[in-house]
This record gives sequence, C-alpha cells and structure tokens, in this order.
Amino acid sequence: MQILEFSLGPVQDFVAKARRTQDFWSGSFLLSYLIGQAIHAVENADGRIIFPVTEKDKIMESIRGKEKFEWPYIASLPNRFRAEVPIGFDPEDCKQAITKEWNKIAELVYGKYIVPVQNLGKGTKEIWDRQIGGFWEMYWAIGDNCLSKRKNWRSFLPTVEPGDKCTLMGNLQEISGYVRSRELEKPQKFWEKIRGLHKDAIKEDERLCAIALIKRFFPFLTSEFLGFERNLHYPSTPYLAAVPWIAKVMENAPEICSDFARAAHSDMHRSEEIPSLFMDIKNNMSPATKGFADLDGNCFFGSCLENDNLWPDYNESKEKMAKLLKDSFTSEASPFYALLIMDGDEMGKLLSNYKGKEMEVSRALGEFTRFVPECLNKHNGICVYTGGDDVMALLPVDNALDAASELREKYISCFEPIPATISGAIVYAHFNTPLQLVIRDSHILLDGIAKDSTGRDSLAVRVWKGSGPVLDWSCPWEVLLDDGKPLLIYKVIKGFGGEEPKFSTSYFHNINRLISYLDKEARRDRELLEKLLYAEFVKSQESKKVDKDVFHKQAEDKVNALLDICLQSKREMGIVKKNIGPFKFDGAKLIKFLVTKGVEG
Repeated sequence: MQILEFSLGPVQDFVAKARRTQDFWSGSFLLSYLIGQAIHAVENADGRIIFPVTEKDKIMESIRGKEKFEWPYIASLPNRFRAEVPIGFDPEDCKQAITKEWNKIAELVYGKYIVPVQNLGKGTKEIWDRQIGGFWEMYWAIGDNCLSKRKNWRSFLPTVEPGDKCTLMGNLQEISGYVRSRELEKPQKFWEKIRGLHKDAIKEDERLCAIALIKRFFPFLTSEFLGFERNLHYPSTPYLAAVPWIAKVMENAPEICSDFARAAHSDMHRSEEIPSLFMDIKNNMSPATKGFADLDGNCFFGSCLENDNLWPDYNESKEKMAKLLKDSFTSEASPFYALLIMDGDEMGKLLSNYKGKEMEVSRALGEFTRFVPECLNKHNGICVYTGGDDVMALLPVDNALDAASELREKYISCFEPIPATISGAIVYAHFNTPLQLVIRDSHILLDGIAKDSTGRDSLAVRVWKGSGPVLDWSCPWEVLLDDGKPLLIYKVIKGFGGEEPKFSTSYFHNINRLISYLDKEARRDRELLEKLLYAEFVKSQESKKVDKDVFHKQAEDKVNALLDICLQSKREMGIVKKNIGPFKFDGAKLIKFLVTKGVEG
C-alpha cells in the first residue's frame, strides 16, 4: 500500500463567490459531493481513507447507495483527503470520477435552463463547454506529506475568458456571449428569457457564467438529481435576521400575524426552511399563522416593503403590511444576521505530532462533524458546511455566541486526551451587506485576528453595518467562557436590564469621550480605568432611587465586568494574558449591539 493525497479546488472561487445564502450552500454542497466521488473511486479500488472519517458520513453513504439523500443536505466532506491505496492505483480514476459527475450536473442544468435560450446567445454552447471543462483544479501526490509540494508546481492553466464578465464570478465570461456596449438589446433578450424559466432565480442585474448558473439552478434540481421528493429553497439573510422576532410575535400576537399573512400577496410566500423555529409553537399554530412564517424574509422589514424593486406590482399589499408593521407590532425585527466560521488550530502540526495515530484524530473529527448540524439546528442555525475541523454556518444574532461556544466545547471533548483547539469568527452583518464581502471578511477575521493577533483557541467578532465594519473584538476562549457559556459577555448584557441600576446609552457615550482624553499608558491602567468608569456610573444613577447599601457592590461588579470586555486579552507563547489592555471601546460597542440587535431607536 502507498499514501495518496488528493485535493479539489478552487475552494474560495467556487464557494465564497455568492450573492445569496443559496449560492453559498450550493457551492459548499457541490464541492463536498464531488470530492465524495473521488473518495468512492478509492474505496472501489480497495483503498482505505485515512482522513476524513467517512464511515457515517451522509454524503458518502448516499454515494455508496446505502441511504437516500435527506433534507437538510449538509456539506460534510473537506476538499481534500488522505488515503492508503494499492500499489499501481492511478489517481486519474479520482479525477475521472469527479469529471463524470460534474458533467452530469452540468448537462442537467444546461438541458433544462440553457437549451431553451441558446439560440438567442452568441456562442453560448462553446462558452459553457469551455468553462465546465476548465474550471476545476485537481492535485494529487503519492507519498506522505507531498501534496503541498505538488501544488507548488501550479500546472493548472485557467481558461482565457473574453467579453463581458459574470456579475457573480468576475473572472469568467457571462454565457450570452454578447458585449453589451455594442449589442445591448440582444443580451437583454437572452437574460429575460432565462429569468422567465424560473421565478426569481436570476435578478435583472445578473448575467452569469456557466459555473454560477450551476450554483444558482442546482438547488431547484435536487429532486431530479439526488432523488429527493422536493426542491430546495434556502433561507435568505433577511429571513435569518428576522427568525427570533418571527418566533416571538407568532407566540405573543398570533392574530396580528394572521392579518399580516392575509395582507401579503401569494407571490410573497416562499416556504423558508428553519425546522427548529417551530419546535416550541408548531402544535398551536393555525394555518394563517403558518402562512406568516412562510413569508419572504423581506416582508418583515419596512424598508424592504418601501423598495419599489421588490414586488413592484403589489402596492396595495405592501401598504397594508407596512402599516401593520408600524402600528400593530410592538417590536421590530433585527436587520442583522451572523456568519460563523470555525477552524481547528494547526491541524497539520497535530497530525505530525500523532503520526501513526491519524485514525484517532480522524475519528475525533468525525464525531465533531456529526455533532455540528444538531447543535446549529438547536440554535436556529443553518449549517452551510461542516467537514473535518471546519465549520461554516448562518445564524440569527441571538444564537451565534451560544452556538460557537457549544461547538468549541464539543471540539475539545471529542479530542480528549489529545490537546486540540479550535478558533472561531463571528461576523454580524446587515442583510443588505453583499454576502461575498461578509464571507471573505470572516476568513480575514478568523486568520488575522482570532488566530494570529489573539493567539489561537480564540473567538473574534466583527459587526458590519451599511458603511462597513464598525467594531472588532476578540479574546481567548478561556476568558470568554465559564461552564461552556459566554458569561463574560452575558454578565455585561445583564447590566442593561432588571431592577438593578443599569447601563445606559448615555453612559457609554460619556466614557468613550472621557477615555479619549487618556494617553496610551493610562488606557492600560486598570485601577485608574475602574475609578473613572465607576464614577461615571454613579453619576448616571444620581437621578434614580437606588438602595445605597447594595448600590456600591452592584456598581463595582458591573464596571469590572465591562472592563473585562474592554481590556484586551490574548494568548502569548501558549499563556493567556488577561486584561493586559489597552482599553478598546469596541468591547462596549459590541455589548450595545448585542442588546439592541442593531435596531436603532
């Protein structure tokens, strides 16, 4: 036997180039599905997969014919694998297995959605075949730890792409084949015809390449391709943002929800998929209330109902719904959702240190991978990808911290007694922020801040508003967690509510102004900062009736909890250094964001 290492890419170009959550999921799933074909080719040749563990993987079990695909389809295989293969095994078999399945998918999409319009294009079939045949980068090496050296050869040659480019994947030509600056009317007719083949699949400003079209249309063909009973509709970012509010108002104001659902036009219903949303209330749900939960996510935001580009023909419905949102509901949905990514720290080094025990590492990763969807479902999250030591997920704002903390604790327990760690990044983003930016930024946050600046085994958080990132915050997990929960943050959030003296928006404004006067040294002086924050807190409570006997202790606890958030902590040379500073107001801004969920007013 000999060692085979195999890799399929490009990962970022295929997965992260996404305008919709559905694009994001589709790229992740297809990448896992295709690498599964290569793994199956190894198994058919009596090879043994070392990494990842595939014994109970649902994609692999479906490819092997042992079970059918079931919703949710979750990308669960990484883009690479390591295997023992017989002497004489030809890695070209892996490549051919991937190419065969990829071509089958491409033919299915082309036959249903492109053939009806190809006569309106200019060389559409040639563009399609060129892009389908020249997209994937496949690398393999025979020998232990040789794959990285093989990749350095860079023998892959991308296709030459002339003409107008794809609006999703800007390095590839859009398939109508026209140059709009010369022939505007012809490409317009081409894309109008494609848009007419599937409602809302492609927006008016989108002109896509073959690869992007497969990502966009594949979810609507899962019943034909995977044998599943129904096609997939993936939750949008507005819907994810609104999930906690939807659940709350359905429980507290069912009659208003029913009125709202009746006011909506039938085209505004999308049957969004959040299975766990209904766990506590589905038994008491009337058909009309169910209709409320099935509305397009944009329906729950007044700004979207005022947007003439969304449902331009349904003004009467939109006016009724906007009035109900404003006058009848007592709260607003948060316009923010969370993208969570996690990645095991120094996995290559870990495998080297446990040479000969790779199967133990793979089993730990397999157990963690199987746990991830269950955990995210419990927290109203959508698992985009979980394979090996990587996780990508979309969640409501309320659930991201708890989900990330639970996943970190499970990762540690899966590896015991092996000392493995995992870092995470959460980007809280307004649903209007381009998804490609959020995905790309999450990787920068994970690698640059959670791993490098904070020292691994850490969590980094960023908030994106319309103008861009407005805050960064990070700390080692040991500082954030207590009994597996992010109590460092929750202790401060508690200071906003209840009967006790509490933080106010004006308090944060005032301490930000005062600290701006301090020099660098003073911003690291915890004793000085504690006195300053305490004095301002006392001042903010002067007009309120407080119990003087308990006030002092409460004020000290709140101020110290806030300082623990705002004074930076990091890991240096494997040792956690807590509250070493300097004071960063981003910690206080994060608390305010989590309390308000970005809803101003």
